[in-house]
Parts: sequence; structure tokens; C-alpha cells
Amino acid sequence: MQRHLYIVFEGLDECGKTTQAQILSKKIKAKIIPALSSTIISKNIYDALNHDILPLTEVLLFLALRVETVYKNIIPMLCLQHIICDRDIYSTCAYQGSKGVSIGKIKLIENMIESPKPDIVFLFLHQYKKPTDKLSEINSRKATELFLNQKEENWIIIPDQSIEEVAKFIDKILCERFLL
Repeated sequence: MQRHLYIVFEGLDECGKTTQAQILSKKIKAKIIPALSSTIISKNIYDALNHDILPLTEVLLFLALRVETVYKNIIPMLCLQHIICDRDIYSTCAYQGSKGVSIGKIKLIENMIESPKPDIVFLFLHQYKKPTDKLSEINSRKATELFLNQKEENWIIIPDQSIEEVAKFIDKILCERFLL
């Protein structure tokens, strides 16, 4: 059975991931999968996330959503077409890690989920809208550091350029690596 490309767009909030995912999706006819699935179970989990909960509880809820996304969306779709995931486990590690949760614990549970490994990860670090408060700014800096600490061989850091230039950059990388 053929497996198509699993492309992940990662990075900070307000950095252009979704815009680039939409541009690329149209070009290569890929399915965009939001990081967290939209099922009845996920709606209940989202509701729970809106309450004052401990960071570890928040992680476990995000990872429950991850199970739903991996098994109901990512794995079935990879057999049918290329997919673009707008965020992946790396965001959970970066954002929850910035709140003090051990990335080792997050990765331990992620290994139990047995998610497919992305073929390529595009990392966006430039924010078009700056954080509005000091805590958000500190968390963005911590999250950036944690994203970079997770960087692997198949990661490409997106340059701080216009929407059009970034789209061309992504196209060039995909053509070079995957002949798309």
C-alpha cells in the first residue's frame, strides 16, 4: 500500500503556518489536517481545556486529542493522499514544556501512540503579530527554544519573508527532496 507524504507545519502562534498550509494544499492537492481532530470526544476535551487545570492534566488531554487525530485522520489519510498537518506533537512539547511539563514525559506517551513520523517539518519562528503581554512574550521565547531543541534532520526553518517568498521557498524544498 502506498504511503503519501506527511508534511508538518510547526511554529509559534500567528506565524503563517495555516496560510502556507492552504497555499501548499491547493498546489499539491493535499489534505490539511488540523493538529487536533474535531470529533465529539475532542469537543468534550476542548471544553475541559477551558477550565483552570494543572499543566500535566492539560498535556494528557492534548495527548488524548492526539490519539483521535492520529488514528482517525492521519493514518487513514496517508494511504489516500499527501497530508499537511497544521501542528503536530512538537507544539505540545514546546508549549507544554514552556509551562514546566517534562518533554520526556510527553514523548514517552507519544511513543505509545505510535504516530507516523513526518517526512518533513517546516518550522515557522517569526510571529506576524507580537505577543500582547509579558507572559505571552516569555512563553513564546521558551516555546521557540523548545522547538529548536527538538529539531531533527528533516526539519527546515522558514525564513522571515513575505507570504509569496515563503511559498516559493517551501515549493523549492519539496521539489528538491521529493520531486513534487
